[in-house]
Amino acid sequence: MENTGDLLNFFNFVLKNMNGLTESVLLIHIVLIDTILGNRWRFSKGMLIISSHALNGLLQHLAMSCIPLMFYLTKVALSKFDHSNMILFDYLSTIVFIFFAYWFIISVIANVKLSGYKIPKLLEPLVSDELISKELRGIDKEMAKETIKDGKSNE
Repeated sequence: MENTGDLLNFFNFVLKNMNGLTESVLLIHIVLIDTILGNRWRFSKGMLIISSHALNGLLQHLAMSCIPLMFYLTKVALSKFDHSNMILFDYLSTIVFIFFAYWFIISVIANVKLSGYKIPKLLEPLVSDELISKELRGIDKEMAKETIKDGKSNE
């Protein structure tokens, strides 16, 4: 239990030095890495890189990445009037950051796997659902392309 003090010092350091702005910037970087890896996978499968699904996902993730920033800006705006509950906005921002960072990192790891890189066996069960959903989307697109080539309708 000697390292407990070190761990608490680390969390205090993170809490003091991260605010909604830095959390949002970090999330945006994760989203951009996810987009690059996703495009690499889509390109290797012969799928369109710019599709409505990819663009909608990118825009949604970028919007979600800005939520901690909104908490931070609200805190700054309200700090002019009342200082009593400002720590609440820090906690909300951090909780949202942790949730979205976990979700985005799962997507990044799945895209790493789909791009052809190896991931540790420990992470495979963690991303199995994400891999299945992404692979199914890729299979559906390929089946649709084959159907269009054959001249068949979807009826």
